[in-house]
Amino acid sequence: MKKVHHGGNVEATAKRLGILQDQLLDFSANINPLGYPTSLKSVLVSALDRLPQYPDPTYAALRSAIAQHFAINATQVLVSNGGAQMLDEVIRALPTNEAVVLAPTFGEYEHYFQRQQIPVHHFYLKAENNFELDMVALLNYLLAHPAINTLCLTNPNNPSGSLIDQKALEALTAFCNQHDRYLILDEAFIDLAVPAVPSFITALQSNDHVVVVQSVTKFYAIPGLRLGYAVTKNPAMYRSIMAQQNPWSVNTLADVFGQLMYQQTTFNQATRHWVETTAPQLLAALATIPQLRVFNSHTNFILFQAPVTNLKERLLEHRIMIRQCDDYEGLDATFYRVAVKDQAANQQLVACLRQVCEEVERQ
Repeated sequence: MKKVHHGGNVEATAKRLGILQDQLLDFSANINPLGYPTSLKSVLVSALDRLPQYPDPTYAALRSAIAQHFAINATQVLVSNGGAQMLDEVIRALPTNEAVVLAPTFGEYEHYFQRQQIPVHHFYLKAENNFELDMVALLNYLLAHPAINTLCLTNPNNPSGSLIDQKALEALTAFCNQHDRYLILDEAFIDLAVPAVPSFITALQSNDHVVVVQSVTKFYAIPGLRLGYAVTKNPAMYRSIMAQQNPWSVNTLADVFGQLMYQQTTFNQATRHWVETTAPQLLAALATIPQLRVFNSHTNFILFQAPVTNLKERLLEHRIMIRQCDDYEGLDATFYRVAVKDQAANQQLVACLRQVCEEVERQ
């Protein structure tokens, strides 16, 4: 397993460069550039007075707010201190013999499985197919590997931005139900999908061997607050995950934020307008740089391949941070991922990328 690195370490990078943090343009972390909903700032400030009290250990109001958003029962919702913790708890809860993850995909899945001493297989996606998942091939792979009884998929996938359509997910769910397999579906970026698609939560049934995990971090720009949740309509799976949860894992501020986040209509609409307008524009602009091989993305980040392995360092000379993807299984040091930011920042990124690529070509 490759060592997992994460984007967004602005503090350490600025310190290394000897500059202020706000002098860096961070394209390495896929966070909503609109920031968090400022309409909730006063509510969060008021909640500080509740810090001497323990949060409700059942998080009834928070779970009810999430359930209402999806028109489901609150007894089907679990909450946690971020999507990463939720994924860890789910993986610990399932009776997994062997697991399979995509390659490339978010590296923490494999880390969580291996921490439980669970063998992990890789189902490789192909660059020539835009890293899109061939569901028929995956189902055939599972039939050929009966020891694998847990799958962990991301939709949209990270770092490729490829999207699995609902019919394919329904076929996979039916397979899992029939063959006693479990599906963990990470939807950390589903609310930022382009075009908009519904969460698979809306399709779940009580007999499905599926748990859907969501992170609030990306859409609502709160990586420092931490809030994630999971939904399963399968009572046995719900009980198993609940047994893995620690008490008071969601802090008071995150609890209050989560109760109100889906009511922030103006912010939610503004975010959808931003991603639906800006993501395709950046994708098209990157595709005009002839030295880059750009992969189609359906969310707020874009994967591309460049002719050099030191592009990250060369862009730091322009005070721009991007994510090098050599720690992803199936990718090497020529692959990079960039987040979608505001138009001015995106234009600066494209201009600097073009300049650096032309410089490399002349060398």
